[in-house]
Amino acid sequence: MTTSIITTGAIARSNIPTMSSLEIARLTDKTHNNVLRDIRNVLIQAEIDLLRFEQIEKFANNRTRVVYNLPRLECDLIVSGYSVKYRWSIIQRWHELEKQAAQRSLPSTTLLPVEQIKELQIRLDRLSNLFNPLSQPFGDVTDISRLLRGRCPRLNKPVPSYVNVLDTSAEIHENWPTWKFHVSPTKKLAPKHELEEV
Repeated sequence: MTTSIITTGAIARSNIPTMSSLEIARLTDKTHNNVLRDIRNVLIQAEIDLLRFEQIEKFANNRTRVVYNLPRLECDLIVSGYSVKYRWSIIQRWHELEKQAAQRSLPSTTLLPVEQIKELQIRLDRLSNLFNPLSQPFGDVTDISRLLRGRCPRLNKPVPSYVNVLDTSAEIHENWPTWKFHVSPTKKLAPKHELEEV
């Protein structure tokens, strides 16, 4: 019985789908020692580093054994010398492994309750209104800046001066906020509530 697996290879630590030498032995009806021998012979001839795929399994009675976890390319290289029957079983297993890996990599979609969706929509609307240049606080600022540059913001027409516009704003456009800004007796632009009674 296996109690722990000590991972030594770089491939074994990554998320790449692999097939173990034990599984290759089971699928090809060979002993594990024969599969290990084939792996060593083929990978050494191909000048591929064996340690990248190596794992050491520890058993309950303090025994260990080497297991190779091979990615698709190296596994195909090993079984290319096997009979068609064995290659076919390995290919089928690879299709299963790749399908499982693809399913794990798909993002899990969790549906939110209706209340959370509504709350998120309200927050999104508030944020979009906050940064919308035509929203209320920014609308007033842009209107004033246009006025100071000599253009009526609602009608986009030139105006003689901001004093005249504010004095005759009701005549220029009925929706212009005349109550927000007024001209003080000293001809300064100020909000209505900041003007002192004379």
